[in-house]
Amino acid sequence: SVRFGAITFGGEVVRTEMPFTYDTTAFNAWVDGLYAERAFDGSGSMVDAPRDAVIEALERDQERFPERRRIVVFASDGENTREGVDQQSFAEVDDLSAGGMVLGYGTEGGGRMPWDDERPQDGYLKDGDGQDARSRIDLANLREIAGQMGLQTIHRTTKETKEITTEASTWDSEMLTEETSAGGETSRAWLFGFPLLALLLWELWGHRRRAHEAEEVLS
Repeated sequence: SVRFGAITFGGEVVRTEMPFTYDTTAFNAWVDGLYAERAFDGSGSMVDAPRDAVIEALERDQERFPERRRIVVFASDGENTREGVDQQSFAEVDDLSAGGMVLGYGTEGGGRMPWDDERPQDGYLKDGDGQDARSRIDLANLREIAGQMGLQTIHRTTKETKEITTEASTWDSEMLTEETSAGGETSRAWLFGFPLLALLLWELWGHRRRAHEAEEVLS
């Protein structure tokens, strides 16, 4: 069986939304209940914000269930908006996980960010030049993070899950099994849950980016 956990981040806020659980109904309910946070500026945000929380969660799970294989799915646009701060490495995740993938969302053209998605009439955030601020994907940074974690990057633009399953099919068979106390191996049927996970992540990202006006048609 498979357990899911979720950590979200935005600005300086990092939340463990759901500890590892077998309850997929609860996981689905959490996704359905997500809301778009208000746009923020000021000190900006860093993609490495959830790094420590992710490492701590993996370490705790490794201590409790050393026989299990931990899979990390990292979803972000990869954009850092805080100046004067160096991004921390995710290399420790590589030692604590058996695999996974980095999913990149967004476009190079970017999208404008309203102050409040519930009140678009209030206007959009402005940059230092007084122009509409835009949120853009930084694929180069996502690929760097993926390299540190030993994972592949997939730029997500549709709900199609073929890329996800294709990447998962390349994972080492030893990673996809775990030994039981009787010396046998558990089923690898959980792999077929990855298309569902991809759809859940798409919905998650859709909620989080609902406040970003689409500036480029995605195919």
